[in-house]
Amino acid sequence: MQEYTDAGIKISSFGVNRFTGDEKAARQVFDFAKAAGFSAISADLAEGGLAVAEKLCEEYGKKIAIHNHGRKHELGSVRALESLFSKSSPNIGLCLDTAWMLDSGEDPVAIAEKFKDRLYGLHLKDFILTVRDIWKM
Repeated sequence: MQEYTDAGIKISSFGVNRFTGDEKAARQVFDFAKAAGFSAISADLAEGGLAVAEKLCEEYGKKIAIHNHGRKHELGSVRALESLFSKSSPNIGLCLDTAWMLDSGEDPVAIAEKFKDRLYGLHLKDFILTVRDIWKM
């Protein structure tokens, strides 16, 4: 960590961590984030994970940044993110993966603007799509 600090680089989050209803396992992730000084945790939520994440975000003063993983992922679409954010506190936000958002057929820049109040991380990358890939969409 010191090498990054010395170079002027601040690592603000890590992941992708999958949260379930297992608070003990989730607490280990939050303990690591606290020790490392991360403000956010890039995550995916399974059943029971939202309640545990909300509780620990409040306790530890951390944010959860959902890492969208494309159109075939349960939290990969804009509609799924809207639904999640409508039933969660501002402690739950987005680590926008630009390539996976493209896979979902969305404009990553527009999505960053749409969720700007809950944008806690950005994963910049791109896919090289072939005609065959586009045909499958």
